[in-house]
Amino acid sequence: MTERRGWLMKGAAPGLSAALAGAEAHWRAGRLAEAEAAYREALALADGADRAATLALLGGVLRDALRLDAAEGVLREALDVGAAALGPHHPDRFEHMAILGSVLRAANRPAEAEPLLRAALAAERATEGPDLAFRLNAVGGVLEDLERTDEAEALYREALALTRDALGPGHPDMATRLNNLGMLLASTGRSAEAEPMLRAALDVSAAHEGAVHPRHAALLGNLAQALLAQGRSEEAEPLLRTAHAALLDRYGPFDARTRAAASFLGADAPLRPH
Repeated sequence: MTERRGWLMKGAAPGLSAALAGAEAHWRAGRLAEAEAAYREALALADGADRAATLALLGGVLRDALRLDAAEGVLREALDVGAAALGPHHPDRFEHMAILGSVLRAANRPAEAEPLLRAALAAERATEGPDLAFRLNAVGGVLEDLERTDEAEALYREALALTRDALGPGHPDMATRLNNLGMLLASTGRSAEAEPMLRAALDVSAAHEGAVHPRHAALLGNLAQALLAQGRSEEAEPLLRTAHAALLDRYGPFDARTRAAASFLGADAPLRPH
């Protein structure tokens, strides 16, 4: 869950605010089916700008559930409703654009996602908004998908610096910023430069999420890949085994994430590591 939600609550009627708070609680807890149902119920209480924002949040839930076609339809409706209720240049519409951009990126349509995410970034820069680092990171991701790695790296570095300066080096967001830049460096043949960033991302993740969280497992796998690229397989293997164990326990043996970790261990099928 990555979107800013407070913009909707300020002017919403009490009944709608309560419905949205319940939906958000489900979303934060990963209960996507319950979150979807709650947002759909909230739509019955919303009109105008509130309806546009509720549609956008519903689109975010559908994206996280990997129902990308449904998410795109809902978010395009949110943009249309928002344009009619707010006008084409209202800040909330850029929020909706950003969520739609994230859906298009998830659907492997980065060229379509880029202009939406750039519009949201430009709006955030113009107002010096609180989500500037997040917007920079999102555009950087699309540029990386498009293999424009020099541009992506510059935005990732700016996002990292902003987050460190604003929130401190131990803030949870730093794990994402460090990981994204580290993985870009690794993918462009700079694994030794990437390694300290990936280790720092792991430290932040362990402090906030714990060593058995699936996101921490993903970071372990990323560091292991950087070590493998440097020919340090003996150091990489225990990291991969730990990551595989966490993913196996959370998602089961047939999930793509579990299988990916197993493939790095040289197994044809997921096996619990010893």
